[in-house]
Amino acid sequence: MSIAVGDTIPDIRVMTTTNDGPTHVQTGDERVFPGGTAFLCDAGMCGPTESVLGREIAPIVSRFITNLPATFPVAKGPVALNGAIIDIDETTGKALSIQRFTRVVEAA
Repeated sequence: MSIAVGDTIPDIRVMTTTNDGPTHVQTGDERVFPGGTAFLCDAGMCGPTESVLGREIAPIVSRFITNLPATFPVAKGPVALNGAIIDIDETTGKALSIQRFTRVVEAA
């Protein structure tokens, strides 16, 4: 078991990538408040699934370890689309429901 402690999401992603685990995931706290506000703390990431915030992992890890300048090419591979679908009352403008969704698509 690994425990990652970092200051930022990229720090945590680098640590868990080297320890085999994802970090930027949807929260499960979606709800509609009594006043009609739809809420989801983190809708998740949209981008390559095997990446650090959409960039290739190796250059990020190298930069993290060496603190030397590096370029960060866009990662390739399957892409995740995370978000929420919110049903809104057209008369009041208030949310009626919220539903999380996740879809992974193979890159072309």
